[in-house]
Amino acid sequence: MPENTGETTLEELPGREKLESAMRRMEEAYMSGDAEKVTGILSASLSTYSREGVLRRLRREFAATKYDNFMLDTDQMSVLEGPVRSSGEGDAYQILVPCRYTYVSKNPGIGSMAGTHDCSHKFWMEWKDGTWGILESDLFATSGMSNIANQLGWLMFAGFIAVLVLAFWLWMSYHRLRSTRSAWKGLQLFLTTPVGAAVYFFRRYLQAPPEEDTDE
Repeated sequence: MPENTGETTLEELPGREKLESAMRRMEEAYMSGDAEKVTGILSASLSTYSREGVLRRLRREFAATKYDNFMLDTDQMSVLEGPVRSSGEGDAYQILVPCRYTYVSKNPGIGSMAGTHDCSHKFWMEWKDGTWGILESDLFATSGMSNIANQLGWLMFAGFIAVLVLAFWLWMSYHRLRSTRSAWKGLQLFLTTPVGAAVYFFRRYLQAPPEEDTDE
């Protein structure tokens, strides 16, 4: 279990200016849409897997979303927990930072989003060897979600269209079965593609007045 070595107020945090500088670099990364700018402020204690996971989510986020404004209010941040001894033998602090950002989806679609939000994000920051590094943050956990929402929107739309096509296909097959009183011809239409149902609909209702089939 991590060793909690005490409680610290914001004024007592070591390297306060360096912490604010790390937050400024985070802002630059979001404003420029460059995930690689976050690399330098991630803690050296992070595993390669964890580091790549953060960068992967940020790349996905920046590919789908443009941030016109992204501000971390370091004047109003507060220490929620710490110091706690980290696995990297540094002192870890959980810091709550108010955030305001304006964003818009790069690829407008059914699930696209845009707007301005005021919220707060939690950062686990590690102070080690005179440097601050990010261990984890709920900001990273939500990165990439806008792209997923857009994809889900298109998926739902495609599913809706598929249901309509299937309903039309079954309706035409049923109508053909009733009008011809021939199960085989109704089955023939069902076994063809939906294009066959569309052709039948056009010939039956749009090209000429409906006529009763005289199949034997």
